[in-house]
Amino acid sequence: MFHHPKHGFTKSRTVKFNGTVTNKGDFTENVTTTLYYNITSGQIIGEETITNLLPGENKTVTLVWNTTGVRHCFNYTITAVATIDTPDNDPADNTLTDGRVEVRIFGDINGDGKIDMKDVGIVARNFGWKPTYDP
Repeated sequence: MFHHPKHGFTKSRTVKFNGTVTNKGDFTENVTTTLYYNITSGQIIGEETITNLLPGENKTVTLVWNTTGVRHCFNYTITAVATIDTPDNDPADNTLTDGRVEVRIFGDINGDGKIDMKDVGIVARNFGWKPTYDP
């Protein structure tokens, strides 16, 4: 399972995605994890191969997405696909789609694709605000 920010993030930034790969089989496997931001178009965030993953063993995979050049003001669906180099008896659990994220341009607070006075107004109304915590 991969974890990522649930809100939008800005273009030309990097975002880390962390996931756990588990060998649910009975044999040691080499697992390649590919993370997509648009699987239907083959747009890949990154790929990592884990070698010699023992049966029942978990490994953490961290992939970094540099959003430079990625279309902004658009929602992307994040999908992770694990493939192994031997026949897989249960390939149905090798794909995980984990929500949608939006890539925004820096300063576009309300996500409308423009940096304008509406964004400045949001910042001004919230200037000096501090979160309150209940101990």
